[in-house]
Amino acid sequence: MTDPLPRPLHFSSPLDAQHFAQPLEHDRFENNYEKIGNAIGEGTYGTVWKARDLRTKTIVALKKVNLKNEREGFPQTSIREIAVLQRYQCKYIVKLLDVCMSLPGPYNKHKGTVYLVFEFCDNDLSGLLQYRKRALKIEEVKCLMKQLLNALIYIHEKHVCHRDLKLSNILISNSGDLKLADFGLARVMTHKQTNYTNRVITLWYRPPELLLGSKQYDFSVDVWSAGCILGELLNGRALFPFDSENKVFTAICQMLGGLPTNEQPSPQHLYWPAPYDHPTQFPSATQFINDTKQALEQARTLRNNQQYNQNHQNVALQVGTLQTVLGNVKSKYALSLVQTLLSFDHRNRPSANDAYEHAFFSENPKACLPSEIKINTNLQCHELESLKHHRELKQQQNAAKRHRPDR
Repeated sequence: MTDPLPRPLHFSSPLDAQHFAQPLEHDRFENNYEKIGNAIGEGTYGTVWKARDLRTKTIVALKKVNLKNEREGFPQTSIREIAVLQRYQCKYIVKLLDVCMSLPGPYNKHKGTVYLVFEFCDNDLSGLLQYRKRALKIEEVKCLMKQLLNALIYIHEKHVCHRDLKLSNILISNSGDLKLADFGLARVMTHKQTNYTNRVITLWYRPPELLLGSKQYDFSVDVWSAGCILGELLNGRALFPFDSENKVFTAICQMLGGLPTNEQPSPQHLYWPAPYDHPTQFPSATQFINDTKQALEQARTLRNNQQYNQNHQNVALQVGTLQTVLGNVKSKYALSLVQTLLSFDHRNRPSANDAYEHAFFSENPKACLPSEIKINTNLQCHELESLKHHRELKQQQNAAKRHRPDR
């Protein structure tokens, strides 16, 4: 049998001695893209700019890949993001258009810079809400949540868990179309693997199983985050805006009306026997549950003694229950949906598809069209820009107070 690749193989050298010193044309970031203005997003895994594609004159988003902490090459988070977005696409997922690299130079310490190029959306949900003067109407909330759930239905059917749902990772075009973005922490989940990294999902949107240290979880962690987002859209502010896992867990218990329990009968959203039956799976369970129990008892004592103070340092006193937080929402089923999405036990949370079919979306008023969501098309509202805008306003207000003449 003849060897299809006879050896030795002979390769001729290029005639041009500088052949291998010339960068490939598609690597030339400087020839293809031009940044516009300051960064519009910033996080652990990269910085995002608005830019112009010089070849097509279209506006795109550039995400600079953070290589500072990488000793072994290209970051795993970016590899996963590229792999997921190249393989899975639908109208509710942001499009990855290109991957390019700028040439090494003094401005990047002669290491070159890698960029992921995405379709551009004028707003993210965090920036949009901060710039709006009025709260979202219930039909606008339903429209946004139906689009978000459609995105989750799609990626979960493809066995992809996002693991970082939050307002700043939800992009909104000026026509009201929603695009789920930032798949740096996403990964494909299979039945072969049950243990995953615990350090995922931004703290305000992190489910209780992760707060208590479990490494065994599934797609329901995205469903919990979606519940936090729905509560935030209805409430006008984040449900659990605290800076430590213990405080967030305490706030969750206060919001849901009590500690998780392994006793029946009990409200379905509170029934969660796992931390009691399998304590080794939840390393922080004993400490967190005991601390929260003390905090809730202290809050109850202060209220009974009529010493309740809104400014008390105890985190349990700084949040209400879901019933009070969503008390003014004009919907018969909103509380029911948020409550089931925020069930302690992940087995009691609905799938994204079941949540989409909830009565909340079929009652009147029904979801509006994306184009009917009120968006100021003269502004581009992203979280980083809105935070900067609010800081500048606060500085101006403080300066005005300092220079106000005494009366």
